[in-house]
Amino acid sequence: MIKNYIKKAIKKFGYSLNKSKKFFDFNKHNINCVLDIGAHKGEFVKKIRNDGYSDEVISFEPQKDIHNLLKQNSKFDDKWKIYPRCIIGKNPGKLFIKIFSETQCSSVLNPNKIFLIMMKTLKKLKLKNVKLKSLRI
Repeated sequence: MIKNYIKKAIKKFGYSLNKSKKFFDFNKHNINCVLDIGAHKGEFVKKIRNDGYSDEVISFEPQKDIHNLLKQNSKFDDKWKIYPRCIIGKNPGKLFIKIFSETQCSSVLNPNKIFLIMMKTLKKLKLKNVKLKSLRI
């Protein structure tokens, strides 16, 4: 009864309450370590933490400034480790990353024409040489 009253009151202000679906239930599948490759600022880890995942996460991020932000964002999470700044790939070496004004769009790949048309405000800021590490055992 009270629940319906609250829902109606919230609806009058133009809002609604909806249960959000979990991104993926890591616990259900007995996953106890997640590798977050291209972690950016840690948005993915925040999402899975909000969904209830509490085990180990190892994040990889090649952009220097963003890597520093990632370290700050993980500071209070003992099970979130930030690997030294690098690109993950097949064979170790070095690779250039294209840093764009929208840092989440930065990549070692060249953007395709459709992407550039959609992102008219996107500007390539710089090219950075970054260590390429392999996760091969």
